[in-house]
Amino acid sequence: MSRKKEATRKKAMDTAIAVLAKTANASLSDIAEASGIGRTTLHRYFPTREDLINALSLQAIEETNAAIEPLWSEDRPVNDVLMDILEAMIPLGDRYHFLYRERSGYENTEIATAYLEQRGGIQRLIKRLKKEMIISASVPDEWAEIVIDNMLWSAWQAIDEGVIAPKQSARMVYSTICSGLSWPQD
Repeated sequence: MSRKKEATRKKAMDTAIAVLAKTANASLSDIAEASGIGRTTLHRYFPTREDLINALSLQAIEETNAAIEPLWSEDRPVNDVLMDILEAMIPLGDRYHFLYRERSGYENTEIATAYLEQRGGIQRLIKRLKKEMIISASVPDEWAEIVIDNMLWSAWQAIDEGVIAPKQSARMVYSTICSGLSWPQD
């Protein structure tokens, strides 16, 4: 793809993120108008709204992976790793919180595979959190994963609605995860 075409595609995606963050059900026409790109041009890159959402979903996974990949370290205490991951992930929420309602992307094989790979990292983190007794070993791994995932989405939503300040959010999520998943062992 030429630089000009790539720049146009990027502009369309960046505009789509901004528009969809404000109006989750925005159409391709709305996005084309906001970006100053003609509808025909936008449809060349994204023939359907689903194609655009799929591209944004993959981009979100790639961006979050790039943000947290350098943070995975077996040499550091896992509670520091968790806090650093939260601090890296929460600022990305303003870009991608609208995808929470766009579940159709998970039917796409490429997105589902990328998401499963990403979940693998969270599952390894949970095992370390249990091993280092940050969370209870009796908490089912699947439940811990759901809680962590939903706490991130909740933080993004709370920031978007002005309920919490972005600077407070990582510490609040961290505290909630650690205290909420540390019930006594049976």
